[in-house]
Amino acid sequence: MTGNLPTDHAAPEYLLELIRTLFKHEGEPDIRTVKGPRHEVFKIECGDRSYIFKILGEGDRFQQREILARKLLPADFPAPRILHSGVTEDNRYWIVMESIGTQDMRRWLLGLNRDIRDSHPAISEIFYECGKLLARVHCIQFGEQEGLPRSLYCDEIYSLGYGTEAFGDNLLAAVGQAIDLLGKGAQTPILTALRSSAQQCLPYANMESLCHGDYKAKNVQLIEAGRVAGIIDWECLHVGSPLTDVAQFLQHARQYEDMERFAEGYSEVIPSRGSLVGAAFSYRMAEVVLGLKRPQPFDEFELRINREYIKGCADIVASKRVDTMTEIANELLRYGIES
Repeated sequence: MTGNLPTDHAAPEYLLELIRTLFKHEGEPDIRTVKGPRHEVFKIECGDRSYIFKILGEGDRFQQREILARKLLPADFPAPRILHSGVTEDNRYWIVMESIGTQDMRRWLLGLNRDIRDSHPAISEIFYECGKLLARVHCIQFGEQEGLPRSLYCDEIYSLGYGTEAFGDNLLAAVGQAIDLLGKGAQTPILTALRSSAQQCLPYANMESLCHGDYKAKNVQLIEAGRVAGIIDWECLHVGSPLTDVAQFLQHARQYEDMERFAEGYSEVIPSRGSLVGAAFSYRMAEVVLGLKRPQPFDEFELRINREYIKGCADIVASKRVDTMTEIANELLRYGIES
């Protein structure tokens, strides 16, 4: 075997033997370890074919969602096929998928020359295509599915009557109660921002959809010339607000025009109900604020980042440079804060 496994991330021999057995009909596999943020991932080369072997941890929930996504997605949706799935001898669940694309969108964006990064013609088209693909996911009829959770991130949103006429008022009241965690200095500008933007959420507040759950640039695979090859990593699949997916992806935009291009692609599939960009950022900020109320809301790093995100909003509003959530979202890009 010609595996180039780093010694600090070397896989157990039984795992390598499992991979060899799975691919024995294709010759001796070349195995490379890729360490992900949550899971252990192996890139497998067999001649001119490439595969991904992904360990999804103990318990079968991530594996179930990956498999369920392939069941629910349209046959022509660009997502890698799952070829094998199982459980290791130390009770870790795994899947084997096709490898698609040559590079993820995040790495591609980081690799662009800084001078052309904001004007590269492919960026606009990628955002447009990603908007269309996400809307296709949000259109899927899911019914009752075993292993498909609701409200993966912020249960407080649902407890406020999400989807009802009372949602807007309940949201503002709950945010007002939670905001004291940020200190008195943030109270007035943050509530001003939310009051001016909450109405943008409401046209979308009765939408409940199938959500990818981790719709970020790192999970968009590209092929040469910056074209979209497909969407990967479906283990956070859930039912919830489509605005969470939208806001997650738009944090990668470097200029407002890219956000609008994404919204154009989205509205090709799902007719617009108002400013999708404004609604998504308004909803996301409410999610972040309400998430601070949890008994163990985030680890220390996440807590710091989310507080900075909200205080960044407060600073922008307090400076009177902007007075709408759409403009706040655009200012946050320049502020340099990701949530």
